[in-house]
Amino acid sequence: MKKSKGFTLVELIIVMAILTILMAAIMQMFKPIRETYVDATLYESQRTAQNGIITYISESVRYAVDMGIYEADMTTAINSFATAYAAKYGTDDDNVQDIKDNVQVIVIDNEDTHTFNGDWKGRVLRRKSDGTTRVAMGEAYYGENNYDIVLSDGIGANPWKPENGIKITVSTLLNRSNEVVSVNGEIYCRNLFSADHGVANPGMYVPPTTATTPTHTGNDICIVYLNGDDKANIP
Repeated sequence: MKKSKGFTLVELIIVMAILTILMAAIMQMFKPIRETYVDATLYESQRTAQNGIITYISESVRYAVDMGIYEADMTTAINSFATAYAAKYGTDDDNVQDIKDNVQVIVIDNEDTHTFNGDWKGRVLRRKSDGTTRVAMGEAYYGENNYDIVLSDGIGANPWKPENGIKITVSTLLNRSNEVVSVNGEIYCRNLFSADHGVANPGMYVPPTTATTPTHTGNDICIVYLNGDDKANIP
C-alpha cells in the first residue's frame, strides 16, 4: 500500500503567508467603507441632537403671548422683560415682581461648561420655579459634543415682522473629520401676531438684530416669555 504524502512545514508557512496577505488586502478594501459608515452614523447622530434642540425651543415658546429675546444673563433678561411689560400694559410697579415670578425662561448657554463625562458647552437650560436652572432634555441627550446655538431674524426678513419667525442655527464640529455640521430651523409664535393679541411692540419682543447679524457666537441668549396661563397670574 502506497503511503500518502502530507504538506511540508515550508508549504504550510507559505500558504499561511499568502492567506495573511489576502486577509490584509481584504481588510484594506473594507476600511473606507467602515469609515464612511462611522462618519455617516456620527453625522446623523449629531443632526438628530441638533434637531431636538431646535424642536424643544420651538415647541416651548409656540404659544407665547409676550416675549423678549436678550443677549444677556438671566437676571438682566428677566428685569428687562418685566420693565418692558410694565411699560407696555401699564402694570403697576408693585406688580413687577409678579411678572418676574411668572415668566418662563429658556437660557441658551453657549459659555459655561456642563459636566457629563467631560466639560461641554452649548446647552439649553430651563428656569425652575425656585429660580435655579436645569439642563433641558438631560445631559446625556447632547452626547459628548459642544454646540453653538444662535438666533437671527427670519430668513429673508428685512424689515423683520413677527410672522417671519426667528431663525435658529445649531452648529457642532464632527470629531472625526473636523467638519462643521449646521442645522437651521424656524421659531414661530402664533399668538405674537394673531388678531387676538396684536403684535408685541419693539420694546417687548426684541428680534436679535438683523438677518445677517445673528446673536453672537459664544454668548448666552435668554428667551423670556409668558403663556396665556402665566399672564393670567399677573394683576
